[in-house]
Amino acid sequence: MGRPTSREGTISRGPSAPARTPAPYLLAAGLFVVVGCRSGFEAAEGDGAAADGRADDARVEARDADLDAGAEEGGLDADTGARDAMPDAPVIDATMPDGADDDAGPDAGGDGGPSTCVGSLDCDDGVFCNGRERCLPGDPTADARGCLPADAERCLPGQTCDEPTDTCITACGASTDVDRDGHDAIACGGDDCDDSRADVFPGAPELCNGLDESCNGVADDGSTACDRMGTIGACVAGRCTIRMCSTPWADCNGVSDDGCEADTRSDAAHCGACGATCGPGGTCAMRACDGVREVEAGATHTCVLRESGGLACWGSNGRGELGLGATGTMAREPLGVAAVTDALDLCAGTAFTCAVLRGGGVDCWGANDSGQLGDGRGMSGLESADPVAVVDVAGATAVACGGEHACALIGDGTVRCWGRNLEGQLGDGTTAPRVRPVQVQGLAGARAIASGGRHSCAIRSDRRVVCWGSNDEGQLGDGRGMLGVISTVPTEVAGLTEAEAMDAGISHTCARRTDGSLLCWGLDERGQLGNGTGGSGVIEPSPVLVMGGIVGVGGLGLGLAHSCALASGGGVACWGEASDGRLGDGEPVPPRGFVPTAVLVEGVTGALGLTAGDAHACVRIGSGSLRCWGRNLSGQLGDGTALTQVTPVPVVGFP
Repeated sequence: MGRPTSREGTISRGPSAPARTPAPYLLAAGLFVVVGCRSGFEAAEGDGAAADGRADDARVEARDADLDAGAEEGGLDADTGARDAMPDAPVIDATMPDGADDDAGPDAGGDGGPSTCVGSLDCDDGVFCNGRERCLPGDPTADARGCLPADAERCLPGQTCDEPTDTCITACGASTDVDRDGHDAIACGGDDCDDSRADVFPGAPELCNGLDESCNGVADDGSTACDRMGTIGACVAGRCTIRMCSTPWADCNGVSDDGCEADTRSDAAHCGACGATCGPGGTCAMRACDGVREVEAGATHTCVLRESGGLACWGSNGRGELGLGATGTMAREPLGVAAVTDALDLCAGTAFTCAVLRGGGVDCWGANDSGQLGDGRGMSGLESADPVAVVDVAGATAVACGGEHACALIGDGTVRCWGRNLEGQLGDGTTAPRVRPVQVQGLAGARAIASGGRHSCAIRSDRRVVCWGSNDEGQLGDGRGMLGVISTVPTEVAGLTEAEAMDAGISHTCARRTDGSLLCWGLDERGQLGNGTGGSGVIEPSPVLVMGGIVGVGGLGLGLAHSCALASGGGVACWGEASDGRLGDGEPVPPRGFVPTAVLVEGVTGALGLTAGDAHACVRIGSGSLRCWGRNLSGQLGDGTALTQVTPVPVVGFP
């Protein structure tokens, strides 16, 4: 499981297994969309309308008689024997010369014929202002004429129907600001060059889109959309393009006709040069990728914290511990945690992860069946694949994840813990589980913290170490370790002074003193204490010295049954369980299956940070490189495979 490296003032880790209203109408360029048509048949006075009505009745009677005669001649005009103006139409008016416009009054066609359509809708040309013809209600010849009993489309408000051209034209006496941008159409004396778009008016900002927003007669001139590219930007065919590559612009996609589109100075995908990516969760500033601040391993997953505050995780994700917004699919290489961009510290536990944010709050994600997310819920099935805020925590500077609990170091030197508490690992004097953080009793002046499988520890300002929780395998280091023994409040580690850094494994703990010496205590069945002994049932309830000539110079990483430490010269040393390549030395597993003294990890130099999970470990090298080794069934090494590695391999994106 994940073990955080402890650092002064921070934490140690360690767990277990345009802005205008759009116009209501749109007109295609050069076309009119008809949504209404004014009737040309309007009575000026009431009496006149009545008279016209009586005249229409007479015309209809005459027309019906005429139709009877025309029908006998097979649809030919009774007077001339020729067909009507509308192809295949029956005779409409036997009294008029054929080929005339048989329409409604007023007489739009000028033929003086009777009214057979509503208003001025014409019944022989098939189209009226892009609408469809409509006969008078109850017209007995509607079907025979081919007229349709459906409403015609109408012109826009402020427009009228022009019968000769069959189009809607602007009625300049009405309002012509169709798109309501404060500018009338040019056709009626206004200044709007396209009154169907609210973003088109004199002086409007010109965009690179092939349109003339400013109404000066030229499209895309002085396109402000390309200003971000400076003097080398240009608008070509409605697209912003850089015609000439110059620092810091480059053409990184190999497409010759789309310009030099990449700013290699600040683009994380091309930081400094085409293809020089910053990796998952990384940012680029002035051609430099942000570095790696911290790497933390959980039981079977791993996460990295960048200098910018971004995160990336990989490995198992069955409970949402990678923070990707979904559970179930493992990741064999790092993926950015999009929801967190301002982290200051990080820890990984058994199937959950937590981060301290710049404002002093803490976010956690993953399993929550014991309340380890600290969000006040805590129950099986309430896991979260997205970060959730830990309640009742402010001013946090560091966080440590255990098996199913976590603790936060507060700026005033106090410590608050939450989650599983059956063995007293929260230090509040009880064994009641807590879904909200509680303060560790009797602890002040804390400067570093670590959480193990079922216990927690802190380095005080006097450089002494105190621990609390389960002590059945001597993991509290107070000399009392035995089955059934717990401590619900901090107890001092026997004889340990001048502590500078520490970490906690599942059932053992180690600390580095200011002189570089390393001491460990707790379970030693697989040689994880490094003192040259180890074996079935062996425990050390008080600190013992790690052997092998190792001098610690930095962080520690404790796993399920193995331990690692940074060594002088920039190397890494490990000891304990040797199966699955977790010691990283490339050597065959010895007959006993473990190595009880420190051995050097192969090929590691310049190491700056360290972490260990249940059966794997990772090291931070230089400013941005990561190497991992050990078990890899869940992709926890981040090398793109699920193959166990007996020596360190590069993490994808962090070469």
